[in-house]
Amino acid sequence: MNDNGWLFVAAAKGIQRYVLSGDKLTEMIGASERVDRLPRQVLNALLREAGVAAKPLTQAAGGARLLCQNETDARRLALLWPAIASNFAPGLEMACAIAPVDDRLGTALTVAENRLLRHRNEPQIPLPPAGPLVARNPRSGLPAVTTVNKDGWLDIAAARQRLLNDPAHFGLLGRVIPDKAQAPAYRRNFDDFVQSGSNYVAVLHADVNGLGQAVQRMIPELDAMPLDEATDKYTRFSAATARATEAAAQSAVGGYLTALQQRTGRPIEAFAFRPIVCAGEDFTAVMQADDAVDFVRTYLTALEQQSAAALRKLGLSSLPAEGFTACAGIVFCKRNYPFLQAYAVAESLCAYAKKHSGRRASALAFTRIKSSLTAGEGYADIVEAAFTSAGSVLTMNPYHVGDRPRNGLPSLAGLEQLRDALQGVPRNQLREFVSRVYDGPDAADLAFERLEMLLEDRNQERKLEALKEGFRAVSGAGLWEERQGQSRRTPLYDALELLQFSSARPSRQPAGQRLNQPSHHYRANLRRHH
Repeated sequence: MNDNGWLFVAAAKGIQRYVLSGDKLTEMIGASERVDRLPRQVLNALLREAGVAAKPLTQAAGGARLLCQNETDARRLALLWPAIASNFAPGLEMACAIAPVDDRLGTALTVAENRLLRHRNEPQIPLPPAGPLVARNPRSGLPAVTTVNKDGWLDIAAARQRLLNDPAHFGLLGRVIPDKAQAPAYRRNFDDFVQSGSNYVAVLHADVNGLGQAVQRMIPELDAMPLDEATDKYTRFSAATARATEAAAQSAVGGYLTALQQRTGRPIEAFAFRPIVCAGEDFTAVMQADDAVDFVRTYLTALEQQSAAALRKLGLSSLPAEGFTACAGIVFCKRNYPFLQAYAVAESLCAYAKKHSGRRASALAFTRIKSSLTAGEGYADIVEAAFTSAGSVLTMNPYHVGDRPRNGLPSLAGLEQLRDALQGVPRNQLREFVSRVYDGPDAADLAFERLEMLLEDRNQERKLEALKEGFRAVSGAGLWEERQGQSRRTPLYDALELLQFSSARPSRQPAGQRLNQPSHHYRANLRRHH
């Protein structure tokens, strides 16, 4: 008989897929709110109705860890919770596991998480199966249960999601708004997310570096403590990381709203932003494209500061006193592009930033989707297929953000300086340089030399010097950064993309004068490499 209780752990599978697969903003709002409510209101209601006494250790993002008094209560929860969660959020898969605590909470957490991982890898079959004559939702392909005049047939998941898209139900969005009393209205349609002259929105995903490793280092320290103290420490740690994420999001949203008001010169009536996930480790959102880079920079910098302040208060030697860093990916895509695919690229960008930063610095990688083709293996394939030719690479992703050491990364602040220097530079010369990269390194260098000569002939030496200083600010190099054993890289195209999606940019170029994009190389290069 175990007198120290049993640990119950539960986690939702594929949250982003569940939220983003609908593509309709009304469904995304309802889906994200259902995920947010599951471990709080719904699980708490189940505990009350089932008469289960349990101490919450974590409750966030569709998952929970509870310390139950006995094995019977833990097993009851493990049986009931998947059915209750499926009824509240149809289409969202849930995995559960239990483990005895004995005297060591850390070991129990490890055992339960390993069991949970095995359960998460088990496929779940939707029941009951639909027959061949059943009507289906044309966007999801799932069996329909109701119809809406404007949108036609809806499956059970879409129908339930639409029930929680009223502003009165916006619990997740409310937690990332710095001042809910003064908050503007929330745009409810993706058509309202785009600026005049643009058709793009931003899908962003950020992930904390090394949080899982920090928990693993904390396990022996928790095991060495009395159970009550270990439970208190772990609960406070989980709450601290969740508060740091929410506080960073609030800083970013506050900066976004301030920038909007400064640009318009009047109070903001509505803003284009929707969080998808805001938990202790992940942050995912869809927002207006022009402010996405500024938003992520503020979020990553604030997360470093907030996590450092929170962790110092815990008194755990296994945790980094300097706090956590994080990496992020931003995808700029058309408002009618499948958001689930856009999220997959954003997640790949985030992983790419983690890899190239060594998970020791905050970093941002971004790209624009200009083709229906995306690389199957991730952003590295996109770089190889679309931005690499003859030993030259047209991107320097990822870029360093935040207050911590750069760890060899190019600087986002430097890239923004280069972006500003490009304003007023003849566009036809920039178009020629981008095109000539694919003709070989000599042709690209010659095209840039012609640009330099043009600026000198026009007595625009100050603009030319600002351009050169911008390149140096990125990585200390010039037009090209060359490292032994690697292809040479330039930040010029990244700066041009940043200029395209920047709240500080000048008025947009007429459609016939925009920069040529390397999207026409996707098909040829993908055919060559695959």
